[in-house]
Formats: sequence, C-alpha cells, structure tokens
Amino acid sequence: MFSTQRPFIGQKPDEKVILFVRKYWISFLGFVGLTLGMTLVLVVFLIILAFLSPDFFIAFRSHLILISSAYFLFVLAFFLVGWIDYYFDVVIVTDRRIIDIHQRGLFSREIDELDILHVEDVSARTKGILPTIFRYGNVYVQTAGAARNFLFESVPYPQKMCRQILALYDEILSKQPERLKNLDRAEGLGPRHIHSSSNEITGPDDSMPQSSLQSSQPDEETDRPEEKHNLDGEISEGEEVNFRDHPPKN
Repeated sequence: MFSTQRPFIGQKPDEKVILFVRKYWISFLGFVGLTLGMTLVLVVFLIILAFLSPDFFIAFRSHLILISSAYFLFVLAFFLVGWIDYYFDVVIVTDRRIIDIHQRGLFSREIDELDILHVEDVSARTKGILPTIFRYGNVYVQTAGAARNFLFESVPYPQKMCRQILALYDEILSKQPERLKNLDRAEGLGPRHIHSSSNEITGPDDSMPQSSLQSSQPDEETDRPEEKHNLDGEISEGEEVNFRDHPPKN
C-alpha cells in the first residue's frame, strides 16, 4: 500500500518521501499457490506410496525421509526468494525524484531514478477481474529525453498515484521554474511549452487536487468531441486512463 514515513538508502537530508509503494498483496497469491502446489505434490505422492506399497515404504523409510526433507527445503528456499522479490520491489516518489527498485533474487538489485520534471506523461491501466474489483493496476510514466520509460506493475490505486505524481510536478514547476530549463538544457532538449492547471477530483476513496501536463496543441485539436473518463477511483475492466491527454474537469 501507500506509505510516506519510511526512510530509504540514499535519501538526502532535506528530501521528503511522498509515496512508498509495493505491489498489491493479491499479486503475490499466485506465487503462494504455486508453492503450496509443490508441497502437496510430495505429500500426495508419499500417501499413495504408503497405501499401494507399504512394504517398500517401510523398507526405504529413511531414504524417503531424507529425500522429502531435501525437497521441502528446496520449496522453502523457493518461497523465500519469491517473497524477497515481492517485498523489496518498491516504488519511491519523493519531492524531487521517482525511484524504481527491482530486486532480482537474493544478491541482485536494480535501481532506476527519474527527476520529477522529466515526467512527460502518466497513465493508469486496470485490466482483469481481480484488478478491477480490488482496484490495483499498472502505472506508465513516459519520460523526456534519453531517460527510459517507467512501468509500475500491480500497484494499489493506480489513478491516485498518477494524480499525486502530476500534482507534485505542478508544485515543483511553480516553485522552481528555472529547474526545468536547466534539466532540458542538460539533456539537449528544446524548450517545453507546458501548461499547468489544477482541478479538483473527488471520489469515493479520496479527495485530491488533480494536476495535469498539457503540451501546446494545434487549434484544430480543440474541435474534437470531449472524451470522458471515470476518475473517481473506479475504472472499467481494461480501461486506460491518460492523465495528460484527458485532464479531469470540475
């Protein structure tokens, strides 16, 4: 879920954590089911062997115990590696940057970070029965310059996360307008014409100011019929919400 009170390695003294997000716990249930299935396979095999060939079972009991113990240790190690991958895969959003941490097994970790002002576009997508019911999904962050795009999978309340990232962008841009120019100059980018506006969104789960990024568009774009999205925290199965191209309205 969301948390804002956890420090992390590499955090600067004056850096404030806005979001600390892990994958939704339901996304881990598939791995738990796989581990239980692996355990049940051996248990069922031993029970069937004991009924069909009791003499063999008794004669090789010590060997079966040794093999079973080794198998259970393997299953336990398999589960622990999966749990570590789940628990240490986190997304951290601060008042300066977005940090994406991917745990790869026990001894490997990938850390990518992105300056908030390099965010070009943010969209949320929920697809499937369970994600729609429990309100979790994917968040896509499109970046400017040579920075790679970010994909955050199975995060809780993806629309809320999008709104907070964009609201943070607007807040930083309003307080430090020269910072964007310096970043674009360092990346070799031309000036970006970004209009920042604030709207209010109220939903059944939260009330939060909505900020949106809008690039300058040709005049004929304004003649297109308005597209509507449900941004109150509930979206239909398979619907993708783009918070830049379709900013919510009061």
